[in-house]
Amino acid sequence: MKTINKVLILTVVLFTGILFTSCDDDNEDSSIVGTWLQISGSSETIKNGVSEGVQKDDVDADNFTRITFNSDGTFSNFYSESYNGKVEASTDPGTYTIKGDILSSSYDGETKVYKNTFSLTDSQLVIYSTDENTYNGDVYTYKYTTTFARQ
Repeated sequence: MKTINKVLILTVVLFTGILFTSCDDDNEDSSIVGTWLQISGSSETIKNGVSEGVQKDDVDADNFTRITFNSDGTFSNFYSESYNGKVEASTDPGTYTIKGDILSSSYDGETKVYKNTFSLTDSQLVIYSTDENTYNGDVYTYKYTTTFARQ
């Protein structure tokens, strides 16, 4: 009887291990490498700890960001904005690294490193960034959320 119990327990343990290792987690198999097109965005301004409101980005054919992350740690950020009927666009290359949920990026020619948190699935990338500065003694915090779809 003891041998049968040991075999039964071992079988249950092995089955449970197989069951849990075969479950897919969207982040586990996802890669940031590829081209991502902005589908939405918002920003919140906080003055001295009090929110001044949230503003949604206008995302359309003339107002968007498209980022391409390459497997060699480089990226290209294409930005298009329409203002007073005129469309202005620019492309800015740079480098990036990922550690956990932190995306660090630096644009070519700049020394500043931007550190943002992000979440990732096979089809969607969401980047969260925060910036803070002081102006006339007031502390302003800006929180940005930008959602991209894989192209």
